[in-house]
Amino acid sequence: MTKASKELTLVLDFFKDSIIGKNTKGIVHNLNGPIQVLSMNLELLLMDLKAAKSYLEEESSIKVINQVEQALERLEQIDEIISKITGLIRLMGARVMTGEGKEEESPIIVAQILREAVELWKADLFFKHHVELDIHLPETPPVIIAKEHAIRDLLDGLFFSSIELLRNKEHPILKVELTSDSAENKLLFTINSSSYPVQEINECYQTNKNSYEVLGKGLVVLGIMLAIESAKEIPATVELTSNCISVYFKSSSF
Repeated sequence: MTKASKELTLVLDFFKDSIIGKNTKGIVHNLNGPIQVLSMNLELLLMDLKAAKSYLEEESSIKVINQVEQALERLEQIDEIISKITGLIRLMGARVMTGEGKEEESPIIVAQILREAVELWKADLFFKHHVELDIHLPETPPVIIAKEHAIRDLLDGLFFSSIELLRNKEHPILKVELTSDSAENKLLFTINSSSYPVQEINECYQTNKNSYEVLGKGLVVLGIMLAIESAKEIPATVELTSNCISVYFKSSSF
């Protein structure tokens, strides 16, 4: 089929929502640590400033300078923590706002969206702590004209499926490579396992299976189908082998 049926589109929309829900626990975990550090630094900063005030009353300028310098260092740490928290909230917000309003096409720096996707998927604690991520980006990353949500949905589908297939590997490795030159621009996801469901994906598209039959193929298949359908909006094409998914961006997009 050239595009997803309304029924399948609805299934993929529900699946996207489930991905957001799946990552919520990890996002909360990743936010909790910085918030605790932020709270501690604010308490220590208050103590520093009270000490500085005390030294001023004692007219001990050297102690005041040292205390103020320490307070400034804490402020820098607080600023970094707030930036991290803001970044995580923005990444999650970009997912939950998808589909609200008619998004216009705009220039997209693929490498930037890819880095943000990696940060989001670190909410999956297995991916964060156990998967060896080998990522390669070009010095001059490609810029494409597309709807941002389509790029994000594509990457979510690829990350979800790849991570799920690596869960039972003893030494899971995910290699992500973005290449760009005058002739071709492509994104490669490679796992150290021959597990991508090539046959199942081909069957879903060749026989035009209904949503119930697709669901029966499992969540990994849904993840890859989400990537394939999202690629059509970019536009881009997806090729699948047993251990690698290749996404080719059409030259007219750049």
